[in-house]
Amino acid sequence: SVRPTARPSILRHGTERNPPLESRTRQVGCFRQQGLTVLAISRLSRKTLSMPSKPMIHCLLSAWAILLAIPPSIAAQDFPSSAWPQFRGVNCSGVAAANARPPERASPTENVLWKVEVPWSPSSPILWGDRLFLTTFHQGELETRCYDTTTGALRWSKGITPAELEVFHRTDGSPAASTPATNGKQVVSYFGSFGLVCYDLDGRELWRRALPVALSGGAYGSGTSPIISGNLVVLDRDQDKDSSLLAVDLQTGKTAWETTRPDPPRSFSTPIIWNNEGSQEVVLPGSLRLKGYDLKNGMQRWVVEGTTGFACPTP
Repeated sequence: SVRPTARPSILRHGTERNPPLESRTRQVGCFRQQGLTVLAISRLSRKTLSMPSKPMIHCLLSAWAILLAIPPSIAAQDFPSSAWPQFRGVNCSGVAAANARPPERASPTENVLWKVEVPWSPSSPILWGDRLFLTTFHQGELETRCYDTTTGALRWSKGITPAELEVFHRTDGSPAASTPATNGKQVVSYFGSFGLVCYDLDGRELWRRALPVALSGGAYGSGTSPIISGNLVVLDRDQDKDSSLLAVDLQTGKTAWETTRPDPPRSFSTPIIWNNEGSQEVVLPGSLRLKGYDLKNGMQRWVVEGTTGFACPTP
């Protein structure tokens, strides 16, 4: 439940165990087991890396990865049970549908549908129908990519060239660390070096919202991800100065509301939406405080003291 933003390292950039950012890739694999589709992204590989000989499950346990169990039925909520629409799934909960099951057998030679290499970044994939979306940093561009979950083919890739890159951790960070979000009609990506950009499912740009280049705590780089709730895109902009919680209109990218957060300047968390006795609230931790905000207008409703500094967990 903790988003790995960055980890201190004594290895120098460009050493054998710590290759330059430009030379690193990751692998997307798709497996099928008893009617379930399983998608996995390995954390780090090289351009020349082949699938490891040990079982894939061991590879995933030894490196940061995401595993999505996708049952065929439809849930009672607005999202199909096959959807994994944003960071950590529906409402960032990390909870799959009740009838989802993890794979019994998955390895480089068992139940493999496809595997592809993609440019490396620590963001997570999301899923809607037969489309897999992810962000990456490639050849100087901040990219949003869409892959076909049946074949692994790249359906489309859209890039933005930033005027300036945010400062980020060269070992584990990336200018494309944030996971995109979708509601099945639009896909929204956030980049700390640029801001927000929205596409339809076929890759047509609908709008873009430029924001000041993020200056994250400890110069680790951005670790938060946008979420979609109704007609709002909600984004945690905690940083070294001018921290805020921002909500923009999903159709236009224009500001719906923005609430300053002067006292929790350093966090890497992604917010959730909580139905608190009939009131929809945005819940977001910061340094030493957990706060709840009214989803309609961004007004702070409550605060809990005594949480950790440099907050990474999603509530």
